[in-house]
Amino acid sequence: MQQGWRFARGLRTFLRDTVGVEEARRYVSDGIAHRGERFLRMLNDAVWPFPSSPYRRLLGNAGLDAGSVVALVRGNGLDDTLRSLCDGGVYVAYEEFLGKTPARRGSSSFDFSPPDFHNPCIRADYISRSGGTRSGGIGAPLSFACLRTWALDGAISEVTWDISRLAKAVWYPALPAGAGINSVLTWAALGGSLDHWFSQIPAGDARVSLRKRLANVMLPLLTVGTGVRLPRPRLTTSPDAVITWCRDALARHGRACLVTYPTSAVALAHRALADGISLEGLVVATSGEPLTATRLQTIRASGARPLNSYGSTQLGGLGIACPACAPEEVHALAYKHVVLGRPRERADGVVVDAFCWTSLAPAAPLIAINLENDDYGEIAHDDARCTCELGRLGVRTRLRHIRGMSKVVAGGTTVPGEAFEQLVEKVLPARFGGASVHYQFLECEQDGWARLVVRLHPALGAIDEAEILGVVRDGLRASELGRLATDVWSRSGALVVERRPPVPTASGKILPFETLPGRGGGGSPGR
Repeated sequence: MQQGWRFARGLRTFLRDTVGVEEARRYVSDGIAHRGERFLRMLNDAVWPFPSSPYRRLLGNAGLDAGSVVALVRGNGLDDTLRSLCDGGVYVAYEEFLGKTPARRGSSSFDFSPPDFHNPCIRADYISRSGGTRSGGIGAPLSFACLRTWALDGAISEVTWDISRLAKAVWYPALPAGAGINSVLTWAALGGSLDHWFSQIPAGDARVSLRKRLANVMLPLLTVGTGVRLPRPRLTTSPDAVITWCRDALARHGRACLVTYPTSAVALAHRALADGISLEGLVVATSGEPLTATRLQTIRASGARPLNSYGSTQLGGLGIACPACAPEEVHALAYKHVVLGRPRERADGVVVDAFCWTSLAPAAPLIAINLENDDYGEIAHDDARCTCELGRLGVRTRLRHIRGMSKVVAGGTTVPGEAFEQLVEKVLPARFGGASVHYQFLECEQDGWARLVVRLHPALGAIDEAEILGVVRDGLRASELGRLATDVWSRSGALVVERRPPVPTASGKILPFETLPGRGGGGSPGR
């Protein structure tokens, strides 16, 4: 109850103190100019005073104290220092962060869990849960101070894409997923009211905890008198209602902005193209899954312009595309994070550069120093500044072709790989016969549509597809976020069966699941 009152008071203050463009520009330029100082301040505030801090333990194991780190930063610069720290064992692999494996550094071994990384300098106003990767969703302690920095990122996006005064709507799930409420609050902090909050799942689903159902209903009431109107989440399983809003907003204003998943944007574009409706003037701000070249082409064919961004609940905004960015490319938000690549071998044997993040924002939910987030891709640095707003403010790092190491994503929702391992190794063979090598899950893309394919070996004989899909759904619904994923996938037709032998990797392994391939490798032949 006390936390609820604190949330209500904080929300009203947060919405009254809206974010401006000039404040956002100062935030970015100051962050670029003082990255090293911000890192050292973070160590002084959130690492050195806490003996149990994972990073104090790793730094101590590497023979480093506060003075030696200061000397490294001032002598070599922040980026080279973080690379040196990473090479010296000061990093946290994603499995170590989750507590799945010990962090072994030489003869030393450390056991961590996600709460160990919570920022000790902030007081959480609410807990936001991620969509889940190899876990059932990781809680992140969010403060309104943190949300304000996310809104500053949003203000830069608005300038970059000229969308600050447009009518806006959000098409993200209501709680228990954090994407919807975080997006609604962040965009509202920019001073405008959202027309609609469309949700891929029902806000009052009885399978969701009572506290979260009440939050879905009460959020709009808490904003009365602030001058900002927050809409109540409205179940929208097909694009029809969203297209109706788009047509109305475009007719009234000429331009509008929709915030959603890339695959939801593809569904909207397909429906518009099929019905002969032009979405010219609509900017679609997407995040949560890769905006592939095929998806980008489909959205553009409808007349809409895609605005791609990249981030996570634990780390916040990580990248924003500008109109000049290539497909699957974003500007890394180097004023609040440092990103390095650490070579890692995927389950299929392909070596990729896993992203390692260091957070420089004082209000960040997690303290991160070379912390993996289970993603990989390409990191590039511009020789000359981009002509966009971020480029003019000094941002020169880009991220390209971002993929998840272990995520299985379809329709903007994710499920841990362990859930598929359980189905493949135990549940499906026990129910339908055969062995684990006769089953495989595949994340794929068909004409821009996300699909989760259940591969069945023909040797299994006749199997009722509806029955096996029912067993898969039941297995995935063991967790709250698993129920969210299966509900979204069922409504969108993203869960399908394929009668085909599971495809081995180049090393001959048959994995229980395969993720969407990155550039130049991975995945199955002929995908």
